[in-house]
Amino acid sequence: MSSNSAVVGARSNASAPRRSTVDSSDRPHPPELFAVITWGCAGTKWLTQVLNGHPEIFCIHALRYCIDVADGVAARIDDVQVLSAVERMGGGLRLAGEVHGLARTSVPRLQAKFGKRFRCAGLVRSPAPRLRSQLALFATHNYSPRAWPNMEYVDRLPGFARVAGMVRSYEQLMFVHAVNMLNAVIEEQKLFPLYRLEDLSANAAALSGFIDHISGGCIEADEMYLTWAQSLGAPNSHVSMAGKAPRPFEDWQLDVIRAILHPEAIEAYQDLGYEIPDDWIESPAVRAAA
Repeated sequence: MSSNSAVVGARSNASAPRRSTVDSSDRPHPPELFAVITWGCAGTKWLTQVLNGHPEIFCIHALRYCIDVADGVAARIDDVQVLSAVERMGGGLRLAGEVHGLARTSVPRLQAKFGKRFRCAGLVRSPAPRLRSQLALFATHNYSPRAWPNMEYVDRLPGFARVAGMVRSYEQLMFVHAVNMLNAVIEEQKLFPLYRLEDLSANAAALSGFIDHISGGCIEADEMYLTWAQSLGAPNSHVSMAGKAPRPFEDWQLDVIRAILHPEAIEAYQDLGYEIPDDWIESPAVRAAA
């Protein structure tokens, strides 16, 4: 589930740097290509806005999901086709890419198709706020089975049998799904470098390094651009917790988190520098006995 607009422009009182006025005919080579692969609720629209603010970057946000939602397209559009379209739309610029719409399982095919011109990165966020953001997105759409179908798959997840008796509604199935999405970091860390939203949104050097990676060094993030990007404010389109303490998770939700969130995922988040709430972590002895 994503934005209603595939291209997220700059929505700020601060002005983004102007795009180059050089005609595309003066740039015979196709753009370098990138994909930021993430399951969402990690500031993806903010990042798209930031990237589109650079005069040499063209960026799309979750194009395939936008088409699915708006037009009821049942079949998934092929990810290679999506990035090929982005490549054409970004003609004349040095870098073109997609945020949040391509699957990590497509990375080998994207690499085979576009070769050295293609790079990818992952975007992550602190697990507890990210989970709350996903739940807020569900609530915004009234936990719609149309938007998020087939949640019954969670029946097959390791650990689900331990909490099956607590999960009686589709809304509760969606909570299990949201927790399971946090496990994606296990595969993500093996496929591409992971960047923390907290760093990109608050640290100019981190954002500059990220752009250097996805562009293969062909894009310079100058001081004016970085200052503009940092001025955009906290990225969170699904829920605002400003001035509010987050509501504690209920006991059944904590049971689900402890049963579904893999120890390997917890370790990966800790290696990234995130703190995991104590009541999310199950002792090895309890897990072994379950």
